[in-house]
Amino acid sequence: MRGIGPDPVRTDCTNAKAELAKYHWTYMNKDWGTQILDKWASQGCRPEVDRRLGYRLSLTAASLPTSLPRGTTFLAQVFLSNTGWAAPISNRPVQLGLRNTSTGSVSYLPFRGVSTKAWYPGTSIPLAERFGVASPGKYALVLRLPDASPALAGPKALDPLDPESTAYPYNVQLANPSVWNTAKGYNELGLTLILT
Repeated sequence: MRGIGPDPVRTDCTNAKAELAKYHWTYMNKDWGTQILDKWASQGCRPEVDRRLGYRLSLTAASLPTSLPRGTTFLAQVFLSNTGWAAPISNRPVQLGLRNTSTGSVSYLPFRGVSTKAWYPGTSIPLAERFGVASPGKYALVLRLPDASPALAGPKALDPLDPESTAYPYNVQLANPSVWNTAKGYNELGLTLILT
């Protein structure tokens, strides 16, 4: 007779990861079922489980002009992928930011008609919008995905006990290394636009 508790075979890494993906797990309490979490750590899949719970958005490509004359519009195309096990739970704005490299000021332009809740696991996410810029200058391009609530989209006090805390805990940080700007709450695209 089997004891009470989870089936040991079912909680092996291979089976557990398949089930977590199938049922689109978004969250797991790290204080519940610690024997299973310890088992995943010993079998080597705990880091992957931690990374793939919920959504995991990465920048895969971006296509924007490098320069254009004032008074014209341009097509901005950004491509993301979701390698997590779920889609985002709620919709949020998706914005292209133009940071003036001289002044540091940022203007945000919305990608319209975007439903982030439809960014399902294993999908490629194309964003495309035609924008216009009024002021001449050199701009570094950023991508911002703030919370839909203005009260949660802005900066918060940093937690002195958490070295990884950010002033923008409700803005989406892409999974790519070296793109997240902790101080500003946006993702650097690594592209510049010069408006003449």
